Amino acid sequence: MNEMKCIIFSIILCLLQKSDNKSVLSGDLLGKIGITVIIEWEEPKDATNPDYVAAAERALQLTAGWFCNAIFVNGDYPDILKAQVAKFAKTSGLDRSPLPEFSEDEKRYNRGRLLSYHSM
Repeated sequence: MNEMKCIIFSIILCLLQKSDNKSVLSGDLLGKIGITVIIEWEEPKDATNPDYVAAAERALQLTAGWFCNAIFVNGDYPDILKAQVAKFAKTSGLDRSPLPEFSEDEKRYNRGRLLSYHSM
């Protein structure tokens, strides 16, 4: 679950750099921080079958959504991601989800913060 901690720190650092928060990133640490999200676009096997449509959306949310939702949408992880990780934690005997949570202040700060991006 160290990957989950790494991801939340990547999101926070990217947003802090975008805000030009000199009190957090200054001196020797001042620099440019960016984020690259590589997405394997998923299409439903049968676009008329709701199960296939839901599976394709779930695949997108579980890969790209946990970065993009937090940075570009509402400042938090997608609900499906939180539910899947909580389910994993329960079946693994963990007492809580290993997915780090954003505080309400962090969610407000994250929401729509990074609006300039490029895609190809």
